Amino acid sequence: MPRPPRFCPDNVPQHVINRGDQKEQVFRSPADYLGFVAAMADAAERTVVRLLAFSLMPNHFHLVLWPVPGGELSTYMQLLMNAHLRDIVPRHGTSGLGHVYQGRFRNFEILNEQHFLNVCRYVEANALQAGLVSRAEDWPWCSLSCCGPVPDINLLSEWPVLRPCDWLEQVNRRRLPAPLSPGWLAPEVAGTPAQARHGRRGRTSDVWQPQESATKPPFPNSESAESRNFHFLDIV
Repeated sequence: MPRPPRFCPDNVPQHVINRGDQKEQVFRSPADYLGFVAAMADAAERTVVRLLAFSLMPNHFHLVLWPVPGGELSTYMQLLMNAHLRDIVPRHGTSGLGHVYQGRFRNFEILNEQHFLNVCRYVEANALQAGLVSRAEDWPWCSLSCCGPVPDINLLSEWPVLRPCDWLEQVNRRRLPAPLSPGWLAPEVAGTPAQARHGRRGRTSDVWQPQESATKPPFPNSESAESRNFHFLDIV
């Protein structure tokens, strides 16, 4: 059975994740982490995809990517994963022993500016919340402390929104829930109630409830970036 097509609109940042098969450890040594960062550098040179934030954990990874044409996301990830697996499988001696990852990568659209900050905060705080470090910036394999495979190469692109001046304090402040597309509180814009613009709220819950049609793209081409509170789309 063919795989369903991946939905990825143009110029919309994406939260990309994947996890080791059966939650097994993928990154076993500094060489494994560094090889992944080098693979990101190679993929960036061959695609029109901007890297905004990342965190490499022992058994999974998080990337925040901004593809210009939406189809470039799959190209970027194919280049990245091919290079990454060619690097770690021989080193681990696991050729022919099964899958390294649990399946295809998953991508989630970032809905607006506030959602973008929430996702990046969650991604960069991942090692802290897992108890691997006492401060998020102490984890050497995330975008808070690592910008490329060598000091003179910076893979990170400028954010589409202003980074708060107290960003480090925000990342280290408290535990954050995993950012999923359904369930986020939609921000109020220009005095318009969120439920009137995007859907409805349940009477017994403050959690945002999506509209009934889950397959309808959230940003139809007929809408402007301003109307959907995603202003930075107008400047790319």
